[in-house]
Amino acid sequence: MIHEFHKKPNQTLVTGKEFSLGRHKYTIKKVGSEANRNFEELGLISIYFKLSDDGTLPGAIEVEPAVFPELNIGDDIFLNDRW
Repeated sequence: MIHEFHKKPNQTLVTGKEFSLGRHKYTIKKVGSEANRNFEELGLISIYFKLSDDGTLPGAIEVEPAVFPELNIGDDIFLNDRW
């Protein structure tokens, strides 16, 4: 299994929400129109670590700071309500 939820997400991805990815902290700045549906049904999203002037892709979120994280196997992702 690639992902596990402690509880099923429901419209979890919203502008201004903070989350951590491994040891890095981010704030959601933009949410694509299909990002929550993809996350709820498929358990996946695309995360852009650089804000785009061209608009957000439907299944993606854009976050700040614009710093790509150093990722390690087993790193957790937590929203401030810890899913």
